Amino acid sequence: MGVTQQSMSGGGMGTTTLVWSFIGSLVTAGVLRKFATMVAAHSLGAGIALGALAWLGFVATVTLASVLYEKRSVNLYILNNGYQLVSLVVMGAIVAAWR
Repeated sequence: MGVTQQSMSGGGMGTTTLVWSFIGSLVTAGVLRKFATMVAAHSLGAGIALGALAWLGFVATVTLASVLYEKRSVNLYILNNGYQLVSLVVMGAIVAAWR
C-alpha cells in the first residue's frame, strides 16, 4: 500500500494533512446542509436520519468496493465506515437543528 516503516516513523500527520482534512469536513457539512434544506430537515431527528442515509447511500456503498475488488479487510471497512457514519450523523444533526 506504499507505506513503509520509515514513512510511518516520520509522523505523517503534519499541519497540511490536518488542514486538508478539516477543509474536506467543511465541504461535507456544507453539502449536507444543502441536502437538509432541500428535504426540509429542520429537527435533530431529521438531521440524524439524513446523515445516516447519506452515509448509507454515498459512503458505505462506494467503500464496499475496496473489500470486494481490492480484497481489503472487512474489519478495516467496519472501522473506517463506523467513523464516517458517526461523523455524518453528528454533522446531519448539527446542520438540521442549527437554525
